[in-house]
Amino acid sequence: MTHLNRMRERFTDVHTLRVTGGPAHSDVWMQMLADVSGLRIELPQVEETGCFGAALAARVGTGGLSQLQRSPT
Repeated sequence: MTHLNRMRERFTDVHTLRVTGGPAHSDVWMQMLADVSGLRIELPQVEETGCFGAALAARVGTGGLSQLQRSPT
């Protein structure tokens, strides 16, 4: 819970956790995380989020996008 506590100290208005990676494929694990954290769990539609983020950063770097913007979901 150390990471969760640090997140709450830094970001005081957090109501949702966006989870990626292997544990995100387990409904049981996601329910336990929601129960322990008291937060809503959100799973992105993109499975390879690291690759997706790198591709977005590359588009910004090459001028394909003017800047990274917050996604609505």
